[in-house]
Amino acid sequence: ERIENLQQENEEKLREEAKFKEPDEELMQKQEELKKLMDEVLDDEMKKLIEEIQKLLEELDKDKISEKMEEMKMSNEELEEQLDRSLELFKQLEFEQKLQETIDKLKELAEEQEKLSEETSEKDDGQQNEEVQKKQEQLNQEFDKLRKDIDDLEQKNQELENPNQMGDTESQEEEIQESMEQSSEELQQQQNSKASGSQKNSSQKMKALSEQMQQMMDSMMMEQMGEDINALREILENLIQISFDQEDLMDEYGEMNINDPKYTETIKEQMNLKDDMEVVADSLKALSKRQIM
Repeated sequence: ERIENLQQENEEKLREEAKFKEPDEELMQKQEELKKLMDEVLDDEMKKLIEEIQKLLEELDKDKISEKMEEMKMSNEELEEQLDRSLELFKQLEFEQKLQETIDKLKELAEEQEKLSEETSEKDDGQQNEEVQKKQEQLNQEFDKLRKDIDDLEQKNQELENPNQMGDTESQEEEIQESMEQSSEELQQQQNSKASGSQKNSSQKMKALSEQMQQMMDSMMMEQMGEDINALREILENLIQISFDQEDLMDEYGEMNINDPKYTETIKEQMNLKDDMEVVADSLKALSKRQIM
């Protein structure tokens, strides 16, 4: 059920992206890869085992149920790993998508605020304009929603196994909100020239914040890519070293008598290699939660 819900949520996101706006090519590619991954999580063999267990439960055949559960045990561990991986990749994708949407919305608001500034500048001081006031109030509300989106974004980031490095934008947000509220007050007092200046100031600060967040996102992606490349290189080097160590141990075994005092020591070395291999496997699993490919 968890897998099916996750698949449905991802497919809905794909449809929404295609319907309402020009989709980000990189994010869409990640979503498609994630969809393919989730389709593979429950393979035909696992589905067949689940159906057989359900049937046996209805028949209450305990011996056969135990047999099938044992058969499913190893597959179930793999399934759980794949599901954990899918969930983590989905959360990372959701975070990236939300960050890009927030940046785009901020740019859009900045443009709307600049247009309203131009509209306000055409009005003389002392001239009442309820329509401009109404538009400004609407922009104020939209920016307030945007601040909540940024808080939500920070929450989503903290829920990741490896949170991204996000800069604190609270002070810039406060400055923008104060400037926008000042515009509203000046419009009410019919100080249109002052209001136009405050609106222009709000627009510039929003553009600066959107650029800062875009740089943060680009830097985040580059940093993660660099870390993942280094992690993959380290996994590869460790794997090659283990393979050479295993070959050396094979040669030792081939020439060794079971009564040789070194035999016990060689068994310990083999166990150490097994432990080293588990470290490589864990590192690869951790990397797979960050990189769909």
